Amino acid sequence: DGRRRYSPGTSGTQDDRIEITRHPALDLWNNPNPFFTGCAFRESSQQLEELAGEQHWLIVRNNFNLPQELWFVRPDRMFPVPHPTEFLAGWIYRSPDGEEVPLSKEDVIFLRRPDPLDPYRGLSAVKSVMSDLDATRLSSEYVRNFYYNSAIPGGLILAEQNISDEDFDQLQARWKESHQGVGAAHRVAILESGMTWQSVSQSHDDMQFVEFKEANRETIREAFGFPKAMLGATDDVNKANAYAGEVLFSRWMTKPRLVRTRDILNQRILPLYGVASQGLEFDFINPV
Repeated sequence: DGRRRYSPGTSGTQDDRIEITRHPALDLWNNPNPFFTGCAFRESSQQLEELAGEQHWLIVRNNFNLPQELWFVRPDRMFPVPHPTEFLAGWIYRSPDGEEVPLSKEDVIFLRRPDPLDPYRGLSAVKSVMSDLDATRLSSEYVRNFYYNSAIPGGLILAEQNISDEDFDQLQARWKESHQGVGAAHRVAILESGMTWQSVSQSHDDMQFVEFKEANRETIREAFGFPKAMLGATDDVNKANAYAGEVLFSRWMTKPRLVRTRDILNQRILPLYGVASQGLEFDFINPV
């Protein structure tokens, strides 16, 4: 009835609403389409929001023009079509084979974290730490390739004079057989007369991989505002700040996402049911 409501158990006005457990909108939310359960749909959509800052839901209607199915769509395949006076004319979906499918704005529900530079798109924390994410990925690939491909010991073989192609191929084959791969790591190298070994490699200690990955982890975690205790890191966590981390996670991460989802359900999904939605609203139990 428009009055301000408070969670049960708190001071002030109590919540006097009645929970409705059977409604076509609830059926759609709990079973959006034949291939995804409600949980799978929500988790997949939320993954897209965390990565790209956007969620796109495509509405499939029945013969009565009521919502029958909901499908999430990858944001990188959706392109807004601006309108000169009404802001948005619709959307273009570009399929994997390059086909462009026009979609009306009434059939696409767009949920996003706003991009200050582009009102038509969303923005995620990932974009602010792309260089750190790339550095973390590249360092992991380097370590993997170090164990997968490296011929240990690494460095240069210096010959006093040029060697023939046949001798080069034979030396290369012997070297790979004796030293390449994890199982042959750190074997002693035996060189023939006239050759010397010169090391040019750096140890993992010199490259400080552990410190580098820890610094990147903290940068990425801080970009999302994710409490350290919720990652399972126990190096400086006690019971008190572990509990505080859980509260912060609920208050600053879970609740804002629930608010965004609730708003889009109340403003875009429920009105599609006409008179059957009057006096009703979606809501959630405060996780904090």
